[in-house]
Amino acid sequence: MLIIGFVKPRETAYQMPHNPSVEMTPWKYAMPTSIFLFACVGQTYIVFSPIGVAYTEGIVSSSFWPATAALAGLTIVCMLFSLRSWNEKYMKSTSSRSLKQKGKNLKEQWGASSTSDQVYSSQNSK
Repeated sequence: MLIIGFVKPRETAYQMPHNPSVEMTPWKYAMPTSIFLFACVGQTYIVFSPIGVAYTEGIVSSSFWPATAALAGLTIVCMLFSLRSWNEKYMKSTSSRSLKQKGKNLKEQWGASSTSDQVYSSQNSK
């Protein structure tokens, strides 16, 4: 393909059409999960470092627990920050009108029963 592209290139660059058939909103907990996994790697390093179980003068160094607490605190702060930034980025674009429209589209797609329509309308009237 590289040779064909070099010998006879296209006149215009290929543009992939954007037509997603599923919702493309990223998973809310992807970044907090990544942060947690990095913290696990960091904690593994702390445990097997000279302040952890490799400490020669005892079971663990006196710096072990403060380092573990600092890592846990930093992890929690970063996870909360990432959740807040996800909410700011993706929840602002989702209004109640668009949620209602999505609900109507799902009803049309799956065929809602009259009972579920009554429950839905009674919940919205409150």
